[in-house]
Amino acid sequence: MGTSGSNTVPTTKGFKKVAGSLRAPFRIPANILQFTLSAAIGFIPSGFVGFPVVLAASEGISFVKLTKEKGLESAITIKALEISTNYIVPSVSHELWKVTSNKLGPEFAGSPYGQIAEKAFKKTFSSILSKGVKALEEEL
Repeated sequence: MGTSGSNTVPTTKGFKKVAGSLRAPFRIPANILQFTLSAAIGFIPSGFVGFPVVLAASEGISFVKLTKEKGLESAITIKALEISTNYIVPSVSHELWKVTSNKLGPEFAGSPYGQIAEKAFKKTFSSILSKGVKALEEEL
């Protein structure tokens, strides 16, 4: 059987500012966010849990800023391209290389020529997958 629990909010000056900004007659979202992040940053655990939390907060703030500057549709498009280019495309290129190198044989894949071929293969596929037809036009 699992257990669960929750911690009480630490009584620090930072969290008092957060509570004060929530009670203010005019709630300014930027101030609430700033006070909350600055108060909570010290309580984020380091290691495997801390990095994703900080990354998620950073990307969330970036998305909110983009939405305010360019609108929701543009922000979604920009973030989708960033996620695709930075995470999905390299993963697909890596997996395609694994399939290709298995067919070429371990003696080629482990050789210096194989390492050069791997870099060229991954760079080319990443470019094609992220840019589409425009990648092919650039090369011509």
